[in-house]
This record gives sequence, C-alpha cells and structure tokens, in this order.
Amino acid sequence: MKKILITAVLLAAVIAAAAGGAAWYMYTAFRPTIIVQKVAIDFPSDTILALLIDLEIHNQSQIPLPYARVDYQVSADTMNLAQGTLNLSGTVDAQKAALLQLPVRVNLATVKELRSKKAEQKVALTIAGNVYLDLKIKKIAFPFSFVRETELQKTGEPATLVIKGVQVTHIAPNELGLAVQIELSNKSDKPINSLLASYSVFGNKELVLNGAFKLKDMPTKGTSTASVPLTIQAEKFNKLKNENIGRPISFLIKGDITTTLKAQKLQIPFSVTKELELVEKPFDVKLKKFRIIKLNFKECVYGIALDVKSLMPNEIKNVTIEGPIQITKDVSVKVLDKNITLQPGKTTELHIETHSQNKGLIKLARELIKMKRTQSSMDLKLQGETADGTAISSEAKGNSTVDIDNSTVQKENQ
Repeated sequence: MKKILITAVLLAAVIAAAAGGAAWYMYTAFRPTIIVQKVAIDFPSDTILALLIDLEIHNQSQIPLPYARVDYQVSADTMNLAQGTLNLSGTVDAQKAALLQLPVRVNLATVKELRSKKAEQKVALTIAGNVYLDLKIKKIAFPFSFVRETELQKTGEPATLVIKGVQVTHIAPNELGLAVQIELSNKSDKPINSLLASYSVFGNKELVLNGAFKLKDMPTKGTSTASVPLTIQAEKFNKLKNENIGRPISFLIKGDITTTLKAQKLQIPFSVTKELELVEKPFDVKLKKFRIIKLNFKECVYGIALDVKSLMPNEIKNVTIEGPIQITKDVSVKVLDKNITLQPGKTTELHIETHSQNKGLIKLARELIKMKRTQSSMDLKLQGETADGTAISSEAKGNSTVDIDNSTVQKENQ
C-alpha cells in the first residue's frame, strides 16, 4: 500500500513538474512585448478624469496570438484611482503589432487631495495590468506597467483643435494619400509658433505609418486651418489592399500637436477614424481594335479603339490616357486622350486617332493592310479625379491579340 501511495505521489509530482514546464515554455515562447505608447488625459467634467491609454502589443513569434481581455489598475503615488477589466478580444498577427485602447475614468471626488495640489506640482500616475493571451490550452497573463508624470490641476486650454475631416488625396498603383484637415484656435494673447504634428496611422489596427509634420504659426486669438499629409507607401498599401478586397479598411489616425507657450509645453491630442474600401485596380483597359484610316505617300492615320471600364464606386472626371501601344514589332503609336468622364462600373469605348509621316511606317502600314490580326502590347498611364478632388491614377500594361480593320482605308493618288 505504501509503494502504491509513494508511486502516486511521485507520479503527481512528475505531472505537476511537466505542467509547470509546459506553462513556462508557453510563457517564454509566446511572450509578446507590451508597450504603453501614450496616455491622453482629459477633464470631461469637474469630477471626472478621463484617460485613454494606448497599448501596443508586439508579437515576436511565428504564429498569430489571440488576446481575450485586459485588466488594469491606475494609481497616483500610493493611492488607487481606478481598476477594472476590459474585454478587448482580437488577434495579433505573427511578427506584427496591434494597438489596444483602454478608456479609463477616474472619479476625482474620491481623491480631492490630488486636485488640491498646486498647478506646478506633478503627480506620478502608474498604469499597470495584464494582457491575457488565449493559447487554447491555457490563458496566460502578460504584465505591463508604465509611469507618467502629469499635472492634474484643471486650467483653461490656451488652444483647441477640431478635426474637420479626412480626405483621400490620391490613389496610385503603389501608394495611398490621405490628408487630415484640422482647425486650430488660439485663445491666448500671444501667437503660437513652432507647431509640430506627430502622427501614427493604423489600418485595421496594424501600424502602417508614423511621422511628424510642421504646421504654420497661429495668430493671436485667431483660428487657422492645416492639412496634415499622409502617404502610405507600396509595401503596407498593397498588403492592406490585397488582404481586404471587397471589405472596408478602418483607418485610425491619431497623434499630437505640440509647441511651447509661455515657457510651458502645450500638447493637443487628436484622433480620427475613416473607413475606406480599396479596389484592386481603378480601371480596366482593353485594346479592342486597330484601324488604318488613311494611307497615302505623305502620312498614315491610325485609329485605336479602347474599352475603358471604371472599377471605382464614384464618377471619375478629367481622365487622361497617355502612352505607347506597340501594334507590331516595328509599328508603335503614341496615344493621348483627355477630358474623359467614366461612370462607375460602366465601359466607355474610346476612339483615338494618331498620325505618322514616317515613310518606313507607311511601308509597314501597307503590309498591315493584308493582315487580319496582330499581337500588340500597351503601356498606358491613366489619371483622373473624383468629385471630391481625389486624384486617381493607374497603369494599363499587357499583351493581346487585336483585330485589324482595313475597311475604311482611303488611298490618295498623287
């Protein structure tokens, strides 16, 4: 009986050790890096302190990591201000980062001594907690902690910022251009100079762009507007576009405008979201027919028939098509057509004429008269704009077999 009991105890010890080892392996193998990126502070009322805490989770492993919830605790010096749990489920892709936002509200009525501090005195806010990863076998908590010094004395804001909107400035084959329209109001009796806007752009919670941009000075007790340009380059743009064909992408643009006013650092946060659905390409172009319209000893007039279909959801105006079309190995023509309007989802047939006075081409044109079809290629660039001013550009490249229509050839004898 003793042997059985000893064996059972040893077996339990081995199982516990193995379980502990497995848990430790999972903890170390999948441990993400958790960064408290920023804490925005606001006073929505005289009794409430609002915190918006930005957590960035960096997944350094080779597999996606789903998170289930976040718990947090906010304290000032030795005083507990707030604690709780937020259900923020999602997934951090392998070798990627995701942004989590923790909205926290603190009741200042319970901490009057903090509000009684002088304006120049700072309080150390400690934000700590855990992000829980759901690894199916076990939910494992990974801690984070951050300390920020801040002034909790509420004062009148010397400047305010209003987001007027987000405009798509251009959509090109390898980049997306956005612009955040902001309005700044200076309520102080001094001009505000050296304004710097720092920003981060997230597409479906994945960081795709960050940077900084200088703004023009603000006059005394005046209002000025500014546009913060943002360009998402090829790698990030194409990844977002290819992964979300037919689905809207939620862009989160957030940052701060900072300057120094009356020897004090002034920081104005901003945040705005915009949903945008990206198509794989805005235009579909097909070379439909090639014609020799006119042929004599002086010149040859070619006719090109193109089918151009808009794949955009809105009307595209002032479309320009320009570039070479290689009709045969020896015959190339340049296409240029302007002021075209394309309706969403509809095909427009374009008839473009081009002239040649090269005698060698005229000789080749005479040979083309005898042909019914030819292998051709095109390298066209298309540009246009939507009603709201968004510039749309694209490329049309490729090879195709094209019919040759000689029915309208006019021969002039001299």
